[in-house]
Amino acid sequence: AAPTLPTGIAGVSVHRSQLVRLMLQQLADLGYDKAATALKEESGDHLEDDALLEFRASVLEGRWESAIGMVHELEFKSEAARTAAHVTLFRQQYLELLEAG
Repeated sequence: AAPTLPTGIAGVSVHRSQLVRLMLQQLADLGYDKAATALKEESGDHLEDDALLEFRASVLEGRWESAIGMVHELEFKSEAARTAAHVTLFRQQYLELLEAG
């Protein structure tokens, strides 16, 4: 089982990895990239894997062909979820092409 840590609330504990992920998210949200990197390296925990980070960057930058090509690299709970991701990306690409004229 994953190690748990006390929270200071009677009977409530949190998994170490959950706490580290929360800390990483907060550090990233606050712009403390160096601190987040140090925590990742020291803890061995990562908020997201590299493939997911690259996928997110592709979507946010409108690099649709790249994002669509990466869908097969990502883990999904089901093939239906993978198909839904493809459809969503194709739809957004189509809408942006329409908007551009």
